[in-house]
Amino acid sequence: REQQARHEQTLSFLNRMTDYSPTIPDQVVDHHFQRAGCECPDIKLRRIAALAAQKFVFTVAHDALQICLHRNVGRHSDEEQLLTMEDLTQSLRSHGIALNKPSYFADAPR
Repeated sequence: REQQARHEQTLSFLNRMTDYSPTIPDQVVDHHFQRAGCECPDIKLRRIAALAAQKFVFTVAHDALQICLHRNVGRHSDEEQLLTMEDLTQSLRSHGIALNKPSYFADAPR
């Protein structure tokens, strides 16, 4: 019975993917599938991949913001927070992605 309920939920979720408009466009997902050597004619699966990528991007951005806020503890709350490349790099590192910026890349002066 529980397995049947899960199956129905999965089918319902998949059917909603047809009408879902993800933040990451279908063309971008298609491009990356092609670069990886995959062909995915099912729009539902492409949208699920877009949803997973969107979740990952939002999670990394949220974590970077939390790192920025933690770094700026003690500052006045009305001051503008500046998210730096180091915040993003640290967030990505916590998700297993090493980001090395080129030697010619420079952040804004501090």
